[in-house]
Amino acid sequence: MVIRRYRCCTTCGRTKRTTTKREHFICRSCRGFTRFIADKISGVEKFPFTLGEKHLAIIICLKEEALSAKKISERTIIPLATVYRLISQLLYGGFIGQAGLIYELKEKTRIIFIKLEEWDLEWLFLRKKEGDPRKMRFHAIQGEFVVSNPPNDFEKYLLRVFRLPFSAEIFCVGRNKNPTGLKFRVLDCSVVMSSPTSISVTFPYIWVNEVGESMVAQGYCKLSLLIDALGTKLEEIFPGLKIDCFNPFNLTYQEIAITDSKYAKRYYEEHGSHLKEEKLKTDKSESFETETTQYRTAAEDIVEGIRREKAEDEQ
Repeated sequence: MVIRRYRCCTTCGRTKRTTTKREHFICRSCRGFTRFIADKISGVEKFPFTLGEKHLAIIICLKEEALSAKKISERTIIPLATVYRLISQLLYGGFIGQAGLIYELKEKTRIIFIKLEEWDLEWLFLRKKEGDPRKMRFHAIQGEFVVSNPPNDFEKYLLRVFRLPFSAEIFCVGRNKNPTGLKFRVLDCSVVMSSPTSISVTFPYIWVNEVGESMVAQGYCKLSLLIDALGTKLEEIFPGLKIDCFNPFNLTYQEIAITDSKYAKRYYEEHGSHLKEEKLKTDKSESFETETTQYRTAAEDIVEGIRREKAEDEQ
């Protein structure tokens, strides 16, 4: 009988149920996100292996100090023969180095994991939980992929000659009685393919668990990861489809909000109404929020909202 226990993830600190017994447990969300970042290390773009949970357990084990293979095996509870096989793969990829019988992280790998520890590694689609502190919420994010090559035989998907790995709605554009497009959800995103070269996307909420000017960039980094992942997924689903690799996406609408806003709450208590400016407004949807109104300048406008929040903290 398999026993599943609650374990604390070594990377993000969240508690998950798992059958893993080794000392270092890495949840599924962190494995995917860490793997994506680790693949960006210079020199390992053609790494022929997939960085799995055991690879990451060894890397995290070596993060604190250089160790021998036997010590790594004892700390990670991975058989020694398997440790040697995984170490050879990590050596080949340039993730770790060897000095005699001792193995240590390469500096470029150490820098990547330092950066990961400073980031919020919550999953991209994490919904806000009751009682959490103020956050930034990127929402109503819409745009279009730039298609450099349309998918092969797109009309056969409309006629259901080719099957998709998920349910999709077929629709007609205008007065055309023949099916012309597809609507479906993938990676929690709503995708509308009006034609082989027109792919519109509405993204889910993206949360940043801290309010600060530098944190705005983190939200857009999360969005860029999601755009890359969705583009790659669509290319896998539709053979022949190619998304432009230099300018893959055109953003057509976005809003950024500060949830549980002290500034929005104080403004309502003093004036009995919500703020309505050209670039900022306050409202109470899920909570008191300060949010942007102009999608073209949302990134700059939310900085003014952040400064007003900081002014409230100083009072």
